[in-house]
Amino acid sequence: MTADDRTPADVLLLRERKRRMTSTSVIKGPVVASGTSSEPVLLESDTIVDGLVPETAPLRDAALHLYRPLSTVTLAQMAWTGAIDHGTLMLSIGCAPLAGQDFVVTPGWFANLALAGAAPAAGEPALHVSLSRVDVELIENAATRNSGSAAIDLVVATLLPSTIVGADASTIDAATAVLTTYRRASLVVAWLEAIGGGAADATSRRDEAAAAVMSMLRALLGEA
Repeated sequence: MTADDRTPADVLLLRERKRRMTSTSVIKGPVVASGTSSEPVLLESDTIVDGLVPETAPLRDAALHLYRPLSTVTLAQMAWTGAIDHGTLMLSIGCAPLAGQDFVVTPGWFANLALAGAAPAAGEPALHVSLSRVDVELIENAATRNSGSAAIDLVVATLLPSTIVGADASTIDAATAVLTTYRRASLVVAWLEAIGGGAADATSRRDEAAAAVMSMLRALLGEA
């Protein structure tokens, strides 16, 4: 048995991510609309296992851009009170809609989402997320090593939007802060569940972030 055989799978994945962070090759995607941040959204695994990934990671170009036109988003099925159904919420706002079907993640799976999450017509408001090549490979590897709901939750959280494009600057700024907070909180919960860690505190933070997202989107969609 080698040393790698005794090392937990999640640690091996994160070490691989650290090694690949110096790579400059990317899958080219469409240009993000002006007014959005060009800084990539780092996966929350960076903070879950602090120390395995450098604090000053080099900026990386986005490998994949995915969108969800606001015209296709509705929160009508979400209850106004009671426990938040995160599964329904994430499928309602996720970029490259999955329609709630079961799926199996294999290498190259994310690239196949490019059509479902294609850029909207110019000027059409849309939810948006950009993924780096390293992040795509990390999630695909993690989802392949896990199974069932753990893999699905990890992928669905990855597809959550981090901003809005095609809107005015003030709307973009406000939406980006709220959407990014929910995406990061959801990724924390998904990663903790995937690696068998306790997620009670993280779940509470995700609930708070979800409430802010629903309030913001209902106002934008006229569903308030």
